Amino acid sequence: MKNIVQKKKINKQKSFSIIGYTGVIPFILTVILIWFFDVKNFQKYGEFINLYAYLIFTFVGAIYWGLAFENNIYKRNLCLIISIIPVFLIISLEFFFYLSLAKKMFFMIFFLNLFLVLEFFLFKKKVIPKWFFLMRLKLNTLVTFLLTLIFIKFYNF
Repeated sequence: MKNIVQKKKINKQKSFSIIGYTGVIPFILTVILIWFFDVKNFQKYGEFINLYAYLIFTFVGAIYWGLAFENNIYKRNLCLIISIIPVFLIISLEFFFYLSLAKKMFFMIFFLNLFLVLEFFLFKKKVIPKWFFLMRLKLNTLVTFLLTLIFIKFYNF
């Protein structure tokens, strides 16, 4: 019985990892396109990847909405509040400030890493499991690196 439970846990972690790393593919393709190939559609690629980064960031927040249903009252309320933080950050960034695409990318990088710091404290409080935090750390590092490459290209364009 113990092996069955452990096997289900491994499959869940593997599924999350596959979905997470698949989500990085558009960032990789955009870096390849703007650094090595197509310069004429440069602005469109930047707008696409910025929108995609917004979606990924809100998806990361939405994970906490799901966690709210699995936790006690204190953790439930905490997870519900955390789940809407990305949406409010993106709305404020997009609608209350007039920023260039390069500045939006900079703030997206900042927000992603700020949220990771928050997740570190959630990991320490045992709200999220270690495997999930480690996966988020790896994915966040990779996405930050790729967005930084895109940001550098836009800033120098």
